Amino acid sequence: MKINLDAANASLAITLIFLCGSSSAATISHVTAADLLAVAYPEQAVINADVADFDKQMAGMFDRSATLTAREKAAPGFRKRFLSAVDTVVEQDLQRDLPILRAQCIDVYDNTLTQQEMQDLMTFLRTPTGQKLSRLAILAAAESDAETSQEVMKDRTNMVAANLGPSDGPAVEALMRSSAYPKFKFIGQKISEISSHFFDQENSRIASDLESLAPQFQ
Repeated sequence: MKINLDAANASLAITLIFLCGSSSAATISHVTAADLLAVAYPEQAVINADVADFDKQMAGMFDRSATLTAREKAAPGFRKRFLSAVDTVVEQDLQRDLPILRAQCIDVYDNTLTQQEMQDLMTFLRTPTGQKLSRLAILAAAESDAETSQEVMKDRTNMVAANLGPSDGPAVEALMRSSAYPKFKFIGQKISEISSHFFDQENSRIASDLESLAPQFQ
C-alpha cells in the first residue's frame, strides 16, 4: 500500500524548501541554517548523485560507440581511466558552483518562512520519513531527464509516491494539516524552478570542461 500522490507531493515540496539555507539573523541563525541544509540537502550527497548519473551517461556512450569499444579493446583500462577523469571534473565543478545555487535560493527561503516554521521543519527532517524524502529528492533530481522545472517536479513526485509507505503517512499528514502548508508548496515550486535553471547552466559548464579531457585520451 502506498500513500496518495497529494501527500507525496506535499512532502516533496517540504523537502525542496531545504535545498538552500538562510543566512538572515532576523529569521534564523546562520548555524541553524547550516544545520538545516546539512540534514535536508547534504552537498556531498548531491555531488555523489550527479557524478553517478554522469557515469551512467558516459557508460551508455561507450556501449553505443564502436570506436570507443575498439579503443578499450586495444588499450584495456581506457574506459575506467576516462570515467575516473569525468568524475573528477564533475565533482570539482559542482563543488565550485553549488554555492551559487545556495545564494540564489536564500531570498525565497528566508522571506517566506518564520523561525518557528523552520524549527518545526527541522524536527520533521530528522524523522525517518524526512530523511527518506531528502534522499529521494536528491536521487530523483539527478536521474531526471526532464527539460522543464515542472517535469522535474513531476519526476520527483512520482519517485516519492513510489517509495513512501504506510509508516510514512502520519508524519506527512501532520505536515499537510499545518497552517503553513501553502508556504511549503510555494517554496517547493519556486526552488524547483531555480534549481532546474541552475543545473541547465551547470550541465553546459561541465560539458565545456569535459572537452578539455579530449587531448588526454586521443
